[in-house]
Amino acid sequence: MKKILAILAIAFAMPAAHAEEWCTFQPGWSVVTHGTLGDNYFVLAALVGRSDWMWIQISNGTVGKANIATVLAAQLADKSVQIYLDSNTWTCATFPSWAPMGSIRHIKIS
Repeated sequence: MKKILAILAIAFAMPAAHAEEWCTFQPGWSVVTHGTLGDNYFVLAALVGRSDWMWIQISNGTVGKANIATVLAAQLADKSVQIYLDSNTWTCATFPSWAPMGSIRHIKIS
């Protein structure tokens, strides 16, 4: 009985949504800086399966310089980009615009 209760407690404590998946940008995405307000870089994109355009932060001036190089290379080569989510909250279908840094583990050219 204790094992069953422990398993149920763990199951209910786990988050309802957890994403560890690749999300693909629809064609037409662009790289955007934060202008003179900071060293942040964003991608303005819609993810495949969604119609809403969102701001996805890929660099905050300290972390993410390789991300900038990757998305610029993809843009120059007219390739698609995928982001790998590592989130206890969001999936590709629910990933929000302006999500904080740390939700994207990988960026790749596809």
